[in-house]
Amino acid sequence: MRAGIEKTVDVIIPVYHPDETFGELLGRLLKQNIQPERIILMYTVKDSENIENIRYSLYTIVENENLESLRSLVATVSRKKLADMLLVLPVRKSEFDHAATRDAGAKKSEADYLLFRSEEHTSE
Repeated sequence: MRAGIEKTVDVIIPVYHPDETFGELLGRLLKQNIQPERIILMYTVKDSENIENIRYSLYTIVENENLESLRSLVATVSRKKLADMLLVLPVRKSEFDHAATRDAGAKKSEADYLLFRSEEHTSE
């Protein structure tokens, strides 16, 4: 827990073929005065993808989705900060369910509060 802050918040975002606004959303979350403890990305992958022995990261999404906004974010934010704040969990496309996927992300959180976002929603 950070000094001066009594409660923590995690952000959970299901991700499926994001567009450029996704990089903007992550950038804004990382620049807030009070930042989330963790951003949990529930990343939808092909059913044929072997997810058991692969560690996913934001770099996986950068490679798979080819988004300039993500490339810019990765270029400007330290690897350590991204590794500390972002948790990328794969979800097979056939297993994706709006409620169940969010619930799976929530179960990975230890924060006091959860904020659920959609990948295409940005805010100031």
